[in-house]
Amino acid sequence: LRRDVVGDWGITTDEASARYSAVESWYNDLKHFMISNGPFYLYSVDIPGKKVVLKAHRGYPFRADHWDWLVVPAIPMVNIKPVPEVVPGMEVTIEATVVKGGEPYGDVTAKLLVFDPRGNLVLTKDMEVKDPAAGLLSTTLTTDETALLVPGVALIMVIVTDLETGFVVPRSAPIIVIPEIAYMERVISDIEARLTSDIAGVESSLSKKISDLESSLSGTLTTVLAVVIVSLVISLASLGLTIRAMRAK
Repeated sequence: LRRDVVGDWGITTDEASARYSAVESWYNDLKHFMISNGPFYLYSVDIPGKKVVLKAHRGYPFRADHWDWLVVPAIPMVNIKPVPEVVPGMEVTIEATVVKGGEPYGDVTAKLLVFDPRGNLVLTKDMEVKDPAAGLLSTTLTTDETALLVPGVALIMVIVTDLETGFVVPRSAPIIVIPEIAYMERVISDIEARLTSDIAGVESSLSKKISDLESSLSGTLTTVLAVVIVSLVISLASLGLTIRAMRAK
């Protein structure tokens, strides 16, 4: 063995000799050099009979389920949050979340594609990983960008690339684009409904206050009338007593 080469590999001469001895023993036992330290090893090959025999490596250190997590690759799942109705010429924010292995995942890049109702690609825009811990993606379409949209059912697509595995995952969702006039009519209708409700509330409150005032005034008038009657009775009684006294004289 060349000591300079063995030294470069980081092993001693004794370790190298032991390994060569192990290779020799392997060949003497199995008659091949397909050396393996996995859960199975090649025991024999019968070429005419087209038969291969594998045997379990009883010294293998891992349990049978140790590598199960590799059976199904962890592919990110993308969910686009509900998008409100889009009005051409008004900003709108598009958000999506990414989950991998049941947990929020933010080690990704993402793009947003917007298609018009006819399926034509209108614009492409990068999405920001706004909160990696929550797997939250976000981007805002500007007034100029939404102005490119026409009324109807458009389509948005979020394309996520997993930086760890390279998997590319697309997710799409429809969005409703409404005309500016329909939006303004809705705003005016909402304002009218709120004003009508406010006016009805004021009328109800005013009616109650008027009723309370009438009740209060009615009670006050009744009290005044009672005082007047009592005073009149007292006056008449006094007058009667005076007349009686004069007759007695």
